[in-house]
Formats: sequence, C-alpha cells, structure tokens
Amino acid sequence: MKSLVVTFVMIASGIFVFNSATWAQSSDPGKSEFHSSCATCHGIDGQGNGPLSSQLKVPPSDLTVLTKKNNGVFPFEAVYEIIDGAKSII
Repeated sequence: MKSLVVTFVMIASGIFVFNSATWAQSSDPGKSEFHSSCATCHGIDGQGNGPLSSQLKVPPSDLTVLTKKNNGVFPFEAVYEIIDGAKSII
C-alpha cells in the first residue's frame, strides 16, 4: 500500500511539473511567436546570430541594439511596420 501511494505521488508530481512547463511556455505568446518566426535568423537571443543568418545576403539586425537605443523598450510598432512593409529600412 505504501509503495502504491509513493508511486501515485511521483506520477502526480511529474504531471504537475510537465503541465507547469507547458503553462509557462503558453503564458507569453510574443516569445512563442518570436521563437517560431524570427529566431531562425535573429537568433534566440535576438543578436542576429540565428542558424540561417549566414545564408542571407543582408545579415539580420541585432534586435537588442534596438531596445538599447529606445531607452530599454523594444520599439514594437516600428519593427512591425518594417516587417509588414509599411516602413522601409534605409
């Protein structure tokens, strides 16, 4: 009986740990979108060193510099306008 309770507690703890990891991932949709759409070129850290960055004619921007130049706030609107083509990069 005691081993059954211990087994149950271990399984329940494992389920809780895996579910909490899933909750943590889905709690930040922006981070998830960045990882799936941007990180291949810009890198996980946003410094322009993604696995495909060497394949591009124009190297990807270091996005951390954008934040530093904007008083520590990522300029979402400006970047979005560049991505969707409303604003060009000169």
